[in-house]
Amino acid sequence: MQGITSTRRMLEQNRSGYMALRGGLEDDERDALDSAVRGFISDAGQRIDDLKQMVRSRVGGGPNVQEHRRGVLLSLLQALDQLSTMFQAFLQPIPAHAAGSCDHAG
Repeated sequence: MQGITSTRRMLEQNRSGYMALRGGLEDDERDALDSAVRGFISDAGQRIDDLKQMVRSRVGGGPNVQEHRRGVLLSLLQALDQLSTMFQAFLQPIPAHAAGSCDHAG
């Protein structure tokens, strides 16, 4: 969960620079951020899949432990889904009118 929170915080801190057409992140900085976030999301997804397998196999612990694992799994899935949604919003093209276009018909 800490990694998801840290990655989300990193995206929030870089939002304005990432989205800016001018004066924002350079292409190589944006590419590095994209790569880091994609890698984290992939790695976290794999770890969550491993946890799902552990919960399904009921390895170790009694009913309370299994219920706790299910709760942790649900929390992680929701947090990763929110992070993925936030990242996808970063990848959307910026509409011309929102990017400060000064083209006016007149």
